[in-house]
Amino acid sequence: MELALLSEVVAANFFESQWIEMRDDPGWCGAITVFQKLCYHHYAERLIQSLSKSATTTLNTMWGNTWRDA
Repeated sequence: MELALLSEVVAANFFESQWIEMRDDPGWCGAITVFQKLCYHHYAERLIQSLSKSATTTLNTMWGNTWRDA
């Protein structure tokens, strides 16, 4: 899933003119939106939860190995 989202970042940063042409394409936007909903929803929830924990840092709360235990 992250690979799909990374592809947009790579396209926007390294192939900007092509990305500008396709960034409003309904097919592209539809595909990216699916992955955003799958990834970002859970990420945002965890980020918000981490902000309420004063005993540790956000980075520690969001680190990769903590997702296995959730």
